[in-house]
Amino acid sequence: MHLSPENSPAPVPGRPDERVRGEVLTYPPEVWARVLPLLDALEGVRDMPPLYHRHRVTAVPGAGGPEAVWTSVYADRARLTRPGAVPAPGGDWPQQ
Repeated sequence: MHLSPENSPAPVPGRPDERVRGEVLTYPPEVWARVLPLLDALEGVRDMPPLYHRHRVTAVPGAGGPEAVWTSVYADRARLTRPGAVPAPGGDWPQQ
C-alpha cells in the first residue's frame, strides 16, 4: 500500500502468492544488537501507537535463494480504510 499525503509505504501481509519488492540490508552478526534498535527507531516500532511492527519473512534476493529477513509491517490498519491509501502495483512502492 501507498499512503498519500504522507508519501509513505504501508506494507501489510497479503496472500502467499503476492510479493513486495524491496532492499535487503545485511550486517555482520556481531553488530545486529546495535543496528536493530536503530532500525526500529527509524520505523517507529517502539512509538505509542507504533507506526510499524517488525516481522520475520522469507525474501528471495535476485542473486540468491530464499532467506529469512526482518521487514516492517504497517501497524495502523484503520488508516488503510481512509482516503489516500492505495495499492502499490506489483508490490513496488512508488518513491515519488
